[in-house]
Amino acid sequence: MTNDQALRIVGGNRLRGTVDLPGTKHGTVLGFAAAIATGATLSLLDAPAITDRFALAEIVGALGGSVTTSDAGIVVDGAITTDRVPAEYARRIHGSLYMLPAVVANRGSVTFPGAGGDRFGRFERGLARPMRHMLEVMEAFGAQAEWTNDGVVRVRAPRLVPATVDLRRWSTDPAVPEGPHVSGASKTALLMAAAARGTSIILHPHSREAQHELISILRKLGIEIEQRDACWVVTGATARSTATHRLMTCPVEFATWQVIAAVTNSTIVARCAETARLFSAVHRELEFLDGLGIRPSVSETSVTLAPPSGPYAGRSLVAASTGISTDITPLLALLLNGATSRSTVRDLIWGHRFDYAEQLNRLGARMTVHDGRLHVDPVPLRPTAQRLMPEDTRSTAVCVAAAMSLPGCTLVGGVNHLDRGYGNLVARLRSLGAEVEQVTI
Repeated sequence: MTNDQALRIVGGNRLRGTVDLPGTKHGTVLGFAAAIATGATLSLLDAPAITDRFALAEIVGALGGSVTTSDAGIVVDGAITTDRVPAEYARRIHGSLYMLPAVVANRGSVTFPGAGGDRFGRFERGLARPMRHMLEVMEAFGAQAEWTNDGVVRVRAPRLVPATVDLRRWSTDPAVPEGPHVSGASKTALLMAAAARGTSIILHPHSREAQHELISILRKLGIEIEQRDACWVVTGATARSTATHRLMTCPVEFATWQVIAAVTNSTIVARCAETARLFSAVHRELEFLDGLGIRPSVSETSVTLAPPSGPYAGRSLVAASTGISTDITPLLALLLNGATSRSTVRDLIWGHRFDYAEQLNRLGARMTVHDGRLHVDPVPLRPTAQRLMPEDTRSTAVCVAAAMSLPGCTLVGGVNHLDRGYGNLVARLRSLGAEVEQVTI
């Protein structure tokens, strides 16, 4: 007995019913960071019940602030009194990384033990996710960082200064924001600019839904932000003490339930706060789905998710900072296994994010990686007696969706990964008629 947790899924059945889509995970993390950076009290509506939320609540409490829960969401009091981020919680999640700029913005210093979460490679100092780009952005606003021998970083900024930051410095493409650094660098620049007294200019930012969510939160907190074609102009140190923000519906949740509906030949109604904001955020993914004959129907507060209208040919799928989301790409790749011809998948952000292919190959898939591209030769999946052992959040979601499509029993490990991205997933699946339970192996 190992006491490992797994999901036992008996698939091959159609699902039916309604699920509620929560607010976005990234918006939740950035809401915590914005409240701390400005020292304000921020009410976040529709915050998902995921590991990041609970770990960040513990971090805020340890820093001297507080987080309370209501039926509508959470209230983050960012009036912290210390700068030491506790390792016990920071190393559970990737979202703790945004405590770096947030705590420095509030206290003028931070002691940060490193973040956790999904591992997408090996970066500076052996980290599973890069951090140097964030420290470099912070340096532009007057911060200085030093590392200890045990991997803890200490950052000091006795006086923040406004700055002009060009995000092309951290892009892998000189023409457009691209690669693994531009998203975090853009968010860090916004948080630092919000706290630095004066006017900061952020040139060539990574402008996607997560950054737009952070801008919306900061504006509600009283920070003046002007969005121009190729830059953001931020007037910092103007925050008010309280604000309320309803999080945008999570695009990855939408994609996950759409893929589950497609592979199980089911019709599912997904309720959400504002479908217009959601569909604006996923317009690239919707175009891709349309090419597969998958066309969700939408009302003001719900989306009906259905299977493809008929057979579809293989396609080229590319995850990019300015294109289809890297978090949604693994789910779309599962759909490509149901095509009538070969497909290819590339990820320009995390170039080796193909753990889901290894897991699907255990179910009989024929997915191979050559020269940074995943080649998908579609074949019917089949049940396996092996336990699937995905190593990141979205790979685990792919395994759950695949298992739902197969007759018989499939065991899916990686429950801890799933909890970082999806709240109460087992209960929501069961509400649709799925046979799934969490078991100890």
